[in-house]
Amino acid sequence: NGLPETFEVARYHSLHGIRDKIPSCLDITALTEDGIVMGIQHKTLPYAAVQFHPESILTSPAHGMTILENALSFLSNGSEAHGMPSDEEVSDHDNDVIHEFDGLPVATLKSMLKERGMSSHGTKADLVMKISVQQLRAEAYKLGQFDLATMTVPELREMKKSLGVKGTASNKSDLVQLLKNCLA
Repeated sequence: NGLPETFEVARYHSLHGIRDKIPSCLDITALTEDGIVMGIQHKTLPYAAVQFHPESILTSPAHGMTILENALSFLSNGSEAHGMPSDEEVSDHDNDVIHEFDGLPVATLKSMLKERGMSSHGTKADLVMKISVQQLRAEAYKLGQFDLATMTVPELREMKKSLGVKGTASNKSDLVQLLKNCLA
């Protein structure tokens, strides 16, 4: 990536991520010297963010430009190298699903998420992404692309968390049932 292990950047105000509260679906990509989260990247979706100014004159110009170049490269053609889907892997169908849900009112999205036993909090963009991911996972499940019964409890918990499925499960069987209900 062409960046040193440490370098100075111009921080935004006092907003930051709390390391212990970062969901497991995100990788921490930047920290302050005292361990405050300043950068994250989603493990499976093409989302990343920093809480500092790479373009600022207070950020080393060489490092700031490298960050921007890496981001542009990642977005344009390098996402698959980071475990993200390439343009070819994000099908027209996937985009159609997202656009279909994006055209719905917030109240409808919330209702659909509640029907599936999922969290219905967040912005419209959050709701669209939640229901889109659920829809695509449900399709993959119905096509036999994964089998809940053969997944480990940690894998099932991660799926439950990433989908925002509400409810408690005291054992693997209950966890599988919660996910089946969501993916039905």
